[in-house]
Amino acid sequence: MYLLGIDIGTSYWKAVLYDISGRVVAGSVLPAKVHRGAKFDYYEPGRLWQSVTLLIRKIVSQVKDPVSIGGIAVASMAESGVPLDKRGRALFPIIAWYDKCTMAQSEWWLENADRRKVRGITGLHAKHIYSVNKIMWLRENEPAVYGKMAKWLCIPGFIVHKLTGACSMDYSIASRTMLLDINKRKWSEEMIEHAKLDRNILPPLYPAGTAIGKLTKEAAEATGLDRKTVVVTGGHDHVCGAFAAGAVNEGTMVDSMGTAESMFCAVNAPVRSKNIYKAKFSSGCHVQPGKYYVMGGIYTSGAAVDWVAGLFSSGKKPVKEDKMNFYKKIINESSKLSSKEHDLFLVPYFRGSGPPDVDYNRRAMIFGLNLSVTKHDLVAAAIRGLCCESRKTMEALESCVNGKMRKVVVVGSLSGIKTWMRTKANTLGRDIEVMGVPEAGALGAAMLAGMGSGIFKSAGEVGENMRPKKTLIKYEPAETLKLNSYYKTYCTLLIK
Repeated sequence: MYLLGIDIGTSYWKAVLYDISGRVVAGSVLPAKVHRGAKFDYYEPGRLWQSVTLLIRKIVSQVKDPVSIGGIAVASMAESGVPLDKRGRALFPIIAWYDKCTMAQSEWWLENADRRKVRGITGLHAKHIYSVNKIMWLRENEPAVYGKMAKWLCIPGFIVHKLTGACSMDYSIASRTMLLDINKRKWSEEMIEHAKLDRNILPPLYPAGTAIGKLTKEAAEATGLDRKTVVVTGGHDHVCGAFAAGAVNEGTMVDSMGTAESMFCAVNAPVRSKNIYKAKFSSGCHVQPGKYYVMGGIYTSGAAVDWVAGLFSSGKKPVKEDKMNFYKKIINESSKLSSKEHDLFLVPYFRGSGPPDVDYNRRAMIFGLNLSVTKHDLVAAAIRGLCCESRKTMEALESCVNGKMRKVVVVGSLSGIKTWMRTKANTLGRDIEVMGVPEAGALGAAMLAGMGSGIFKSAGEVGENMRPKKTLIKYEPAETLKLNSYYKTYCTLLIK
């Protein structure tokens, strides 16, 4: 029996098939088609669904019998969504989660709502990225679309709807709408009323790993899946990745590395400390039953590497597999050839800075340029800068949950670059564990599919069977001593 995990990321859309021991059986990947519009960056809903069907059909073509695929679930970027009409048709493009067209709506919350109450109910600070602001933007800028909207579905729910015809949202995705009461795991009537939204546009809520239904005839024909395949609620990609990595109890931190980078730790209850309010970390519902999380991150991690790698490329964007080999090559070369270990700094704020110093208007900076600086020096500085941001975020997060993490696990495709991982361990000054499967979000989704389809009876059982082994990377005290000095200088530059 097999389990299928779909991962809809910012830059790539992936499908991975696993057996019940967690072994990869088949995989397929497509680049995400991001449109750069005059008003906002967006994805086309029809193109997204077509891509998902292509990914699944490629998977199905590699198995003897589609009946052997017992369940499917979707992990995805969280805040973006699709407005649907009464017939379930998409009404408008999917505004990219990071797009700043909703800044006016987030400012409205800051001026017209009690910030501590919003934080206490939703676990979130009023940032522009959350779904509520995209819905409000539609009401204010596209009233005809808003008037026809019968449901708002975030991306996993949209794909589940295309597969089954049912509307749904799991708690981890709902945690990124700024409309969920994370304490009660219910839609917050107070937040809905304050935003003056129609309660009926929000779908039913379910725990991650819940069976929603089986495929419609049309979906089976489009994907090649058997109609008996169980469609299950997945969740937020970073949270699914943390689930796959085993970050389900307090004391373990997951560093999830993709286009953006997320620092994540599980907690037993919503955190309400003064530190978390000041640092603007977000809190929400885990896909692990009954658990919560605290999370912050770097808005451009892989995206920063993309920018630096562009200095080496001939202009043609490589496919994902080629890109990873390209990254490994230039990063490994740069670690050997760079001579600017202590006087060149790259601050990776290409989309602003994240917790604990949130500022969407901050910009990336390079310090220490001179005529002898090479591309290899710049790559090495970018990696060190990202590792410094990881340390800054992790230390601030630890102060919010009142305890040093006993374990740090790194997941995501970028975790396969050993030079980067050694630099990360040495910058953090602690050992790290690297998960052996690059597509952690897809694995987490497949594990949830295993729960919802009944193949596994519990989250504990699926974890015992499907979680992969990890590779330990030990930090080197002598290198950490050097990088401590570098880190202090880096932090000093941030306040200038």
